[in-house]
Amino acid sequence: MGDPLHIHGRHTPWHPNDLTVLCSGCCSGFCTRIGTPWPRKYDREFRERALRMLTEALPEQTSLHAASKHVGGLLGVSPDTLRIWYRHTQIDIGSKPGITSDVAAENRRLRRENAELKKANEVLKAASIFFAKELDQPRL
Repeated sequence: MGDPLHIHGRHTPWHPNDLTVLCSGCCSGFCTRIGTPWPRKYDREFRERALRMLTEALPEQTSLHAASKHVGGLLGVSPDTLRIWYRHTQIDIGSKPGITSDVAAENRRLRRENAELKKANEVLKAASIFFAKELDQPRL
């Protein structure tokens, strides 16, 4: 019997008091939670088209919020998602201050590498302690 909030079943709540459910991968990440697709990945072409439409709609609308709501309604994308994409694009081209996507990706890569190296260092320390104890024991 599947989760009543989810179409696909095999999903578990990540907090007992929260109705939000996390996908365990049964449906390739395209689960429907209370009628809303989550999580949803968009390809590069779709993002570029959405940002182009948003940029074209900005002069016609009163604000970025209004433009993203209009374009989001046309494309079936959350206005917040469009605003985030727009903000990241503005940072990447240098119009607004912030950390560019390239720098953020490099930081993520370095953090992953750092974590892997820390784990390897822990294993080596444990191994050296084990072998040091072996050397300290008298041989019979």
